[in-house]
Amino acid sequence: MVFRSSYGSAYDECCAAGTNSSSMRAAIDAAWAADPTLDRSGIVVRILGPIVILEGYLSAREHRDIAVRIATAVAGAGRVQDRMLYRYSAQ
Repeated sequence: MVFRSSYGSAYDECCAAGTNSSSMRAAIDAAWAADPTLDRSGIVVRILGPIVILEGYLSAREHRDIAVRIATAVAGAGRVQDRMLYRYSAQ
């Protein structure tokens, strides 16, 4: 019996190339770490099939664009969903 994923050929191609959720998460985290302007402490990366989901709270609004841009560069266009929220700090 052969299991075929219902995610389509893009998912099959990335898995055939050795990409899995752990390596994708690590690659995104490493790319974020290379950008000193990004506070990634409140961001959680979840992988659901071929989709990367970014969740959590951001300390600054501009961090959303940076985080999504970097994650998209690693995961590929159309594979990143942004569910992050900005937490306003009244200081």
